[in-house]
Amino acid sequence: MDLLLTYCGLKQLTNIISKMGDWLSNARSILRPEAGASDGAEPFDELSIDASTAAQWAEQIENKGYCTVAMSKVTRQFLMQIRNNNSIDWTPAYAGGLPHKDAGVEQHEPKVNQSLKQLIRALRPDLPPADLNPKAFQLRQPPKGESPETWHTDTGNNKVVILSTLKGQGTLFYDMDKTSGVFAPTGTPRGIEQVGKISNEDVHEAPQSQFLIFATRAIANESVKALIHCSPPSTNGRTTFLARWY
Repeated sequence: MDLLLTYCGLKQLTNIISKMGDWLSNARSILRPEAGASDGAEPFDELSIDASTAAQWAEQIENKGYCTVAMSKVTRQFLMQIRNNNSIDWTPAYAGGLPHKDAGVEQHEPKVNQSLKQLIRALRPDLPPADLNPKAFQLRQPPKGESPETWHTDTGNNKVVILSTLKGQGTLFYDMDKTSGVFAPTGTPRGIEQVGKISNEDVHEAPQSQFLIFATRAIANESVKALIHCSPPSTNGRTTFLARWY
């Protein structure tokens, strides 16, 4: 009898310890930070790459006109905190721009800058190495009801662009495989109005929380095409991340 009581007591104690272990495990999972935060991950780490990855991105841009990179949970959380922080005002639009907030140009732009230098070297090894100066590294929020942009390729002194949609409809762009007649061999457009002749089936929408990376006419040539794209009609709260360099 004593042995039976002792056995039952030990079994009950074992069950209690097991349940306590389950409770502690659940508690840790509730308190655990976002994936990546515990191992020192920082915003935009997914855009910090080596030469090998830069070559892969360049191959995608040459083949498709763009490449996409999934936004990490850490980066999305960082950008959404800026978006929702009412103590940080949206800087008014000027010279045709949009209301915007800084997205960490001093803290996080430098490592992205280094990655894009490698990307440009992979895309255009014939160009001499040059500094990339940030023109924008910001969240943008167009007013509700704003008309969509016309189809265009980025020009001027911008060299490369990164876009991502946090809320609302994503940037629209054309399948470059179906737009060969729009471009001259130099990479400059023969006429953007010709884009209207391309089937709507060849229009793609950039998914939310993915970075869309593409070249501009400043570095376009026969193998590197500038992406034909436009912003969709603006809805309430549509928010995008934009980074570009000259």
